Amino acid sequence: MEINGGCRIALEKRPPCYEDQAEHQGKCYMPVAERPKPDPSAIQP
Repeated sequence: MEINGGCRIALEKRPPCYEDQAEHQGKCYMPVAERPKPDPSAIQP
């Protein structure tokens, strides 16, 4: 789910959420790390 411009995953924890989490519709959400993007100069076969 996208919240505040970032992808997040729902947790079983209910609010109040920890500082690094977002609250949405009665659930806490934790940011999901983005996959690293390849270096623009890298050549892919």
